[in-house]
Parts: sequence; C-alpha cells; structure tokens
Amino acid sequence: MGLLTRLKDAIQPKVVTTRVVLREKPLREQYNRIGGGIGPSEVSRIMQRADQGQPALLIDLFNESRQKDGHLQGICFTREIAVALCDLDFVETESPKRKDKKAIAICRRIVEEFDNFPTLIEHLTSSFIPGHATAEIEWRKTSDGLLLPHKATRIHPREFIFNDTGALRYRRDASDMVGVDLLGDNPGRIIQIQRRITGDVQVREGLIRCLVWAALFRNWSLKDWIALGEIGWKPWRIASYMKNASQADIDGLVEMLERLGSSGVAAIPETTKIEVEWPKGMAPGTGGSSTHRELLDTMGREMSKAVLGQTTSTEPGTNGDRASTETRDKIRADICTSEAVTVAASLRSQLFSHAIALNLGADVAVPVPWFDTYDALDQLAFAKSVEALCGAGLRIPAKWARDMIGSPEPKEGEEVLEVVAPAEAEKPVKEPPEQAA
Repeated sequence: MGLLTRLKDAIQPKVVTTRVVLREKPLREQYNRIGGGIGPSEVSRIMQRADQGQPALLIDLFNESRQKDGHLQGICFTREIAVALCDLDFVETESPKRKDKKAIAICRRIVEEFDNFPTLIEHLTSSFIPGHATAEIEWRKTSDGLLLPHKATRIHPREFIFNDTGALRYRRDASDMVGVDLLGDNPGRIIQIQRRITGDVQVREGLIRCLVWAALFRNWSLKDWIALGEIGWKPWRIASYMKNASQADIDGLVEMLERLGSSGVAAIPETTKIEVEWPKGMAPGTGGSSTHRELLDTMGREMSKAVLGQTTSTEPGTNGDRASTETRDKIRADICTSEAVTVAASLRSQLFSHAIALNLGADVAVPVPWFDTYDALDQLAFAKSVEALCGAGLRIPAKWARDMIGSPEPKEGEEVLEVVAPAEAEKPVKEPPEQAA
C-alpha cells in the first residue's frame, strides 16, 4: 500500500474526530513522585533502569529537579522557546511553478491557522533533554475542501520506552514492556523527533543525565546550606554542668540553651557556666563565605554551558564584564540555528509533506521551512555599510538588501519611498571690489 493511500486511510475517515491514536490516562498514571532525600546510589539505580529502556523515573526525577531549581528552569525554558520566537517562512525556488506556489500557500496557511503552533515548536525543541519528543496531530476539513492539520497534542516523553533493539516505542500502560510504533503505524497523525545531542546510543541521548546530576548536587548543597543557615547566624551556646548533675538537670540545661537561642532570654543558676561563641567567619560584621555558594554557582555554570552553550548571559563575572551585562539571557547562536534546522526538518517530513500530498498530490515538491534565527539587524548601521560598499563600486543585489531588512519587493505601479537629495544651496555671488577712483 502506497504512502498516499495510507495517509488517506489514516486521516480522512477521522478528520472530524479528536484524539484517535492515544487514550487519556488518569492523573495517577501521568507521573511518579520521587521526593527529596535521594542519594547518589538511588540516582544511579534510576539511570540504570533508564539504560535498560525504562526512562519514566529518570524523567520524573528531572522534572522534580527542574521545579525546585530556578536556574535549571530558566536555562531550559530559554532554549525551549528560542526557535518558537523566530519567524517561520518557506524557501521559494528560483522559477516556481503554479503547484509550487500553491504548496507554499498551503504551508503558510497551516502555520497561520494552527491552534497552538508555537507550543508544538517548544515541545519539539524540548527534545534536547530526553533525546526525543512526540505529538499527535489533529486534522480538519476546511470550507474550501482542503485537509489541513490544525492542532497538536503533546505526548509526554515519560510515556515512551525503548525495546530490546533500542527503538523508541509508546508505552500503552505501566505493564507494557513492548510498546507500539506510533510514528510508523499512524502516518500523518504523529510527529516525532529523535535527537543527536551527546552522540551516545539513542536510549542514552539527551542532556537529562548531565542535568540531573548537576541539579542534585545543587540541591544537596542548598539543603546543607539552609541547614547551616539555621545555626550559622546564631551563636553556639555551650553550658557546663557538674559531674554529679542528674539527667533532669542536664535536660533542663539543654532546654534553657534552646530558649536562649530562640528568644535570647534565659534564667541561669549561679552554678552554671555559659559560653557564647560565634562559628568561625559567621559572626555579624565579618562578611563570611561558604563553599556551599561556590558549589552551587559551579554547578549552575555547568548547567548553563550544557544547555545554552555559554555562561556570560546568565552568570555575570565578579567584575560585571560588559558582555554579560549588555546581553540578555539567550542560547548561543550556533545551537539555536541547529535546533531550528532539526525542528524544521521534522516539520517538513512529518507535517507539511503529508498536507501537500493529500491536497496537491505526491509529485509536488514540499517547500523547505526556514526559521529566521538571526538577531535583529541594526538597520541604520546596515544602511551606512551598504552606502559605503556601493560607493566603493561593489554591486549588491537589491533583493538581498530587502531580505536583510525584511522589506517586501514593491509591486508594479506601487508607490515607493525615495530619498530626495536636498537642492544645492545658492552660493552668494561676490561683488568685485570697487576700484579706487
């Protein structure tokens, strides 16, 4: 059976229905609570289970880490939305035919009328964490008879397993150890992306392992730091008691020390010796420093380098270097471009190609989607550069200049702006000097 026939069979009978591939799962099956207090050995066991093709607990652990670490949330969110914030258009051929123009018009219409297109892009981009992302596509029949995708439902990566050969499969329920091939069994209904991030086998792809370890080191450090903070700004209260003191006397002395630390008020017998000593470097006015902060900051920088490719925009230097203060938090340009190319390729092969085949035929070329990942152009500086280059004799295509500033090509007879050179000011005529009589 040809792909076009399979597409029609998969989409047309179900075009007016909603989610037909997947069932809604009850809340209790959508996540596991890992909880705090987890140590390195438990993390290793969770990762070993993920290496065996069962990554659900590892994904749950990452999500919990992200929800209690503002830095991790910030850098992941920055990378996830980077492509979704870019303009999307389609590359036209030099001499487009009528069907080619129709194909581009259909693709642009899909993007414009899609219910949650930016959310789909963010979901596909988030595949850099677990190494894959999947969504179910819903189709509709338009008033002019076209079949177009119009909505995506995200499928959480924890719902997937890897089979014995390392292939990605959807887990129908908690007891399913085989899974189903969503993408292969449902052409046109599923969009799925699998990434090359670390270069490892697919079951171990993504940054999730790197980020989980860094997040847990930060969490352990912060937890100890908070515990230290409970006593760090309180003096040590030390009391001495006689050798023949009863246990009741000792317990009463400890209770008195606790009251002294909380309220600052205590009644002390003359026979009791009290010493108050501040922890080294923690007394008021001494400034104080902590290796907890050093570890916390170091792990944060490691996260930033792994996710964003740099740290200058998220972690300014101690001297406040100019580059870090003038740059907003953003993903490194080459990583952003790589994300855009990967996502665009998946959209072309699994979304736009099916729409073109169903509406125009399988022989029509599928337009190439392209995200504009370039930073905003300084148009004034660009105009001066073009003027200088043209003045030096360089021939610059007008279309290229229009594309750089985002200006459309004027239509025939359309009014255009022109620069009118100011009229040369009339030079005053010098009167000839009067000659002496």
